[in-house]
Amino acid sequence: MLFVTQARREIIKPKFIEGAPDLIVEVLSPSTTRLDRRVKFDAYERAGAREYWIANPKLRSIEVYSLVRGEYALHGEYGPGERLTSELLPGLELLTDTVFTA
Repeated sequence: MLFVTQARREIIKPKFIEGAPDLIVEVLSPSTTRLDRRVKFDAYERAGAREYWIANPKLRSIEVYSLVRGEYALHGEYGPGERLTSELLPGLELLTDTVFTA
């Protein structure tokens, strides 16, 4: 999943996005974990995506990385029953349990 802020909506074209989205949410699966944690992580960091969330359904957790001086820094790791926050979206509080509903 990806998100582009209203301030940057001009990068959304009819068939593609011209530039990095502001937020990317990746849902891990056993077959893509290495790709998501290494290859995509590095690619999104280089492209300048301001936040990258890695959702792990097995652990029911979400890691939030924020771009700081061109590199991702862990903003927080949120497990079951915890409220996720975002530097990109101030005021957002998302209960992780609502993300991983059965």
